[in-house]
Amino acid sequence: MKSSRFVWGVTLILLGLLWLGTQLGYLSMVVWPRLLTLWPLFVVFLGLRIILKDGRLLAFTGLIMVLVAFSYAAYSPMDASEWFFGKTAIVTHSETLKRESTDRSLVVTLETGAAEVTLSELNDEESRNTLFTIQTEGIERVSTTRTTNDSRVNLLVTEKQRGSVVLSHGQRKIVIKTARNIPLSLILNTGASKTTLDASRLNLTDITAKSGASSLDLRVGSLETLVGINVQSGASDYTVWVPADSGYRVESRSGLSNVEYPSGSSAVVGNDTRESSNYLTATRKVNLTVESGLTNLKLKTY
Repeated sequence: MKSSRFVWGVTLILLGLLWLGTQLGYLSMVVWPRLLTLWPLFVVFLGLRIILKDGRLLAFTGLIMVLVAFSYAAYSPMDASEWFFGKTAIVTHSETLKRESTDRSLVVTLETGAAEVTLSELNDEESRNTLFTIQTEGIERVSTTRTTNDSRVNLLVTEKQRGSVVLSHGQRKIVIKTARNIPLSLILNTGASKTTLDASRLNLTDITAKSGASSLDLRVGSLETLVGINVQSGASDYTVWVPADSGYRVESRSGLSNVEYPSGSSAVVGNDTRESSNYLTATRKVNLTVESGLTNLKLKTY
């Protein structure tokens, strides 16, 4: 009897700590469906209670089972999609930042693990009062930090991996939307990812992509006279779309990169540099630098 009381007492204490951790944000709410999937351990404990005569051995065995169960629920590297009575619990997050009258430019830095990232624009009405929105799926904790330097807004979006850690084998999505009529600088520091960036109606001034093995589809608009693109990644497959009337310059600083250009529209101007035939005369220009490993880059016009 004393051994059972000891095990139940420890269980209640750990339940309270888990509850406190989820309320304070240190643990994800998915610990509860994880914990409930381990209910057969209760049957195992009842069987051990019948078989074992030594109360101390039963208490020790029960304690180990409880600690393993709670550790699994709190720190198991499972996806945020947990099967619970035949239904999937997807962890989602959304955040909106209001636009201030003094905001003149925006820098967004995204630091996350492997994920599917999408960028697009807010509509005209939303752009009047909203600077930035983000929606995530399958990522348990996301933090957005805003700092302002004069009229320049810096947003640091990071994935928090405190408590219950989510790995990348499930569906993880990040959808970012920004105001149209404000200069945008984008820095992507991600793991293996699939990224779709539609900046055709955004004032994108520059983008730096630092990632692992990934694919990126980027559509550059014509609202800025000069756009800088810097690719720093591992084995990657990139497609960059530029307006047909924009000039482009591509500098490849990696001997292992394969770059495909629009047919008949570029010329070699250096050992590692090519320019479009209209680069010097074009009103709008795109400068692309490749500093990566095995990269397949396709440059297309629209």
